[in-house]
Amino acid sequence: MGGMIGSSHGSKGLVGFMVKYSGAVPGACKRHLNDIKRDSFIAAGEEWHDDSSAGHFTNAGAQKYGYAKRQGEQAGTSGGRFWNSYTGQKKKKFGHTRPLRWSGDSEDLARIRDVRATSTRKKTNCKIMCHAKALNFPAPGGGGSMLQMEYGVVIAAERQKMGGTIDRKMTYYFGGITDERTKKI
Repeated sequence: MGGMIGSSHGSKGLVGFMVKYSGAVPGACKRHLNDIKRDSFIAAGEEWHDDSSAGHFTNAGAQKYGYAKRQGEQAGTSGGRFWNSYTGQKKKKFGHTRPLRWSGDSEDLARIRDVRATSTRKKTNCKIMCHAKALNFPAPGGGGSMLQMEYGVVIAAERQKMGGTIDRKMTYYFGGITDERTKKI
């Protein structure tokens, strides 16, 4: 059985990823195999949510994930141009300049863990849902929403970690499969 992990972004889910498999697993019926794949993907999605989601709301995360600069971030932190900008207004009203955050509602809603997985014979998909509607606003520089272009970014190290989680879970589950068949005569 061979597999490949990839990621995709969608407006309905925060992070989407899927694996396509080929080949048979001895002793596993289709339904059992789909349950194993679905459970493995949910574990990987939950791990991403727990370990990486909060990092998107930090200044270090903005740099790590390559967010576009907001109005006022290029102007420095003093002068009328800064204080009239989006970043300056945030600093004045809420005392911070953190990305993807105005009042904190989006960050609070993004903390809700809602991981959904589907599995069929040929592929398994997983979506990590984001309930922060404000992240559907256009991202600076265009190209999509903040959800797609910024919050939904999964870097290579995170993809590799999710792939490892899926691999460990599936290996654990496959170890419990026995090829015992009963034939009625």
